[in-house]
Amino acid sequence: MKLFCWNVQGLGRPRTLRALRNLLKEKTPDLVFLMETRMVDTQIANLATDVGLSNFIVVSREGLGGGFGFVVEI
Repeated sequence: MKLFCWNVQGLGRPRTLRALRNLLKEKTPDLVFLMETRMVDTQIANLATDVGLSNFIVVSREGLGGGFGFVVEI
């Protein structure tokens, strides 16, 4: 099993999203773990769908702190 883990900053930016897409395409991980994304649940869900992943779990952020996005592709 290959795991991709990233304490990501600026995931809402086009450049960061492109980098994520490229890394996922290159590494083809089985599990993706995005830490402290500062995105809300729906944004993580949209991101997962956008990069072609379908199974995910999101731990929402609290206040201004970052949350956790687990994206699982099996």
